[in-house]
Amino acid sequence: QRPEEEEDGEGAQKRIANGSDNNGAAAEQQAMVHNGAQPNKTIIASDLPENCSAAQLAILFQQYRGFKQARGVEERKLAFIDFEDKDCAIIALERLQGFKLTSTHTLHLNYAK
Repeated sequence: QRPEEEEDGEGAQKRIANGSDNNGAAAEQQAMVHNGAQPNKTIIASDLPENCSAAQLAILFQQYRGFKQARGVEERKLAFIDFEDKDCAIIALERLQGFKLTSTHTLHLNYAK
């Protein structure tokens, strides 16, 4: 009996981490107000530290439902993070905006135009 309860608890935690229990419309409205850009399935991470790679960002973003890939443009210190759809991107952006990458750099996210 106890393992089933733990399994149910884990499932709830996974649903929360993946954003499957969020209201998508409310998240989209909040995302539009927050960034001033139209939500879509590609996020831009800017002002990245010099040693931040697309592979490192992929590890961070893959915990969110719908993650497809992270593509870096190292000379410009930015990366593009692609998701299956805009709802997945909205959740990831809202959850990771301001994430502390290093002691001096936080994650700056926006939607691609």
